[in-house]
Amino acid sequence: MHRMAGVAISYRKPERCGGAVPYETFRGHVKALRVATLHDLGRITLAKGFPLFEDLPLDASLNRLQSLRSLGIDMPESGIVTLPWGERAPVNFERAIREGLPVETKRNRRFAGTDRGLGKGSYYSLCDANGDDQGTLCRELFEYRDSRLPGMVFVADSFDMKLNWALNRSRRFKAGFSGVFVVFFPPITEGTMGQLERRAWNEVYKDLIARGAISDDTVGCVILGAVHNEYTIEKVIDLRQRHVQEWFFNLFAKGDGRCFTKSYGGRIDGFAAMLPTLMHPEFGGAGVTDCIGNWMRVNGVNALIYPSARSDASVRYRRGDLIGFHGWNLVDYRKAQPLEHVCTDLDPWFRKFVQPGAHVVEKTSGPSSGSWQVVGIEKAYTKIRRACFWGFLVARLGVLISPRSKDKNPNRNSAQATGSTENLAEEHPLDGTDMMRGLTKSIEANLLFSQGVLCSKQSRLQQALTYFDRVEALLKEFSDPELELKVKYERAIIWVEQGRIQLAFDMFQALRSEVSATGNRELEADTLLELGLISCRYLKDLDRAERFYNQGLQVAAEMTSEVIAIHCRFGLANVAAEQGLAKGSCSSYQTASDLYRRCIEESEGHDELELCCLSHIRYARCQLVLGDLKSARETTNEVAMLLRGQQLNTVERELASLKLLMVGARMLGPFWRWFSPPNP
Repeated sequence: MHRMAGVAISYRKPERCGGAVPYETFRGHVKALRVATLHDLGRITLAKGFPLFEDLPLDASLNRLQSLRSLGIDMPESGIVTLPWGERAPVNFERAIREGLPVETKRNRRFAGTDRGLGKGSYYSLCDANGDDQGTLCRELFEYRDSRLPGMVFVADSFDMKLNWALNRSRRFKAGFSGVFVVFFPPITEGTMGQLERRAWNEVYKDLIARGAISDDTVGCVILGAVHNEYTIEKVIDLRQRHVQEWFFNLFAKGDGRCFTKSYGGRIDGFAAMLPTLMHPEFGGAGVTDCIGNWMRVNGVNALIYPSARSDASVRYRRGDLIGFHGWNLVDYRKAQPLEHVCTDLDPWFRKFVQPGAHVVEKTSGPSSGSWQVVGIEKAYTKIRRACFWGFLVARLGVLISPRSKDKNPNRNSAQATGSTENLAEEHPLDGTDMMRGLTKSIEANLLFSQGVLCSKQSRLQQALTYFDRVEALLKEFSDPELELKVKYERAIIWVEQGRIQLAFDMFQALRSEVSATGNRELEADTLLELGLISCRYLKDLDRAERFYNQGLQVAAEMTSEVIAIHCRFGLANVAAEQGLAKGSCSSYQTASDLYRRCIEESEGHDELELCCLSHIRYARCQLVLGDLKSARETTNEVAMLLRGQQLNTVERELASLKLLMVGARMLGPFWRWFSPPNP
């Protein structure tokens, strides 16, 4: 048996599915980028702009790694997002080579199967007869840029009318082709760091620079030709169809027991609840998507139509019939080799999307009942797209952001397109230096901030601080007060994790005053929650903590935010419990118990699983102290049910501690009341 990424693989002959499979015949149009149809410049652009898209041989992977390090671009601690060979961390990759272990360099692709037996040529986005896929292919390609490299690469579609007009492109494409705009933003950092970044830029993109496609001081654009065709494929699993979604949920929630088993398949109630896992943002998806790909190939499925992990995927029905969709891909299995693997996925279904703010909106009644849409996944891409549009618009109309520019050459700093050699702004001469530099600084700063937040959540604190230092350096060159406040907030969060409590508390105090002046109520509420937490847990100043949480409740009421109000009440419950412990007061424990019970009821309605579990555990603790052992035992069992199939380390630690207290309570029996605090 072999184990990888939460998947156990048995190399024995699997059994085919015994039940009916809802095969569909797909008749429609699909779109893809094919290297064979690109010109030399297009192939270079794809290889250099999106290095994580390619299946690099082992030698080429090592050479690229060493080349980047020679330019001062080192590997991150976790290589899940940025490694050209997939999800493995670089330290494990290199250690395996030193120890002579076999190393795979194939790209892990979604629903491909555990053998990684499908290449990029098996994947398509669904589009209309003209080739318009509403940006699905571009969003997929955008994720394969290497975010460690200086500058930025953006991808847009020729059907994006706003960007098309702003880029001054009126090019017509041959039948069966449409355009993909690859826009290169050069690094804009000044001083010594800027020189190092421009050196790295010139080295990484030297082939494009030599062909005049881009330079280190202008925004350049290369146009790639995407191919779209009409296909008819039989024996297709089409997840856009309602009856197929129902079959898919019934089969794969726990597995069929023949060639796929899901060890922790409980606590999901429908296909929509599977979407956070099926659309996991990691390259290739989660372990379960590999197992599902295995099942498809074992059972002779020709193709699978699935929601894109980079799009706000949606389906629209009218009286049960599919009338519209957005953000779907197709994987073609017809050229794949047969598999002899039996898989067991060891991970639970994700209850929430990993992508911040993403969630599913479902229509449960009326003629469109069953329709659903994922919201929030395209948010980051859309933000950058909007900035690009306004940047190109300003460049085209000749509007200067800053009057201080000294360069008098009207075309030198305009956005340029390659594929044809004309300058995009040649009809509207201007000096766009300050505008373009300000635009790229803003985009780079926001991307660096996002990377820092991700590192902080993964407990890579020092690397997160490095990202925030770079953001603050950029903020000295342009103004973004909201981003500046967010950086201070995240830095203070890290200081708490590092044990620099007083420093973090002072930062939050100063931040609170600044946030109040700007009117950012959400950040103000988060700051008050952190101040309350530090005061209660670390400084043991319970009166001050209570004031902070009550102020947070006032802000939540003004925002009409029930989630923030729940967190504030949870904090007040913790304060009451600490007061009960400090004073030996049953009435304080009773107050805490009532607040925890309210948090339980409210958090269940808002899908706040961790907060709900912690409220259960601390409510049970209060019941133990108050002598109600039966209620404490029932609440403990409820937590165990909630946690089934979930991995929440903080909750599991507190639950283990609670179970020890329960054992003590059972052993002491009626004498347990002696350990309860007396009435004041």
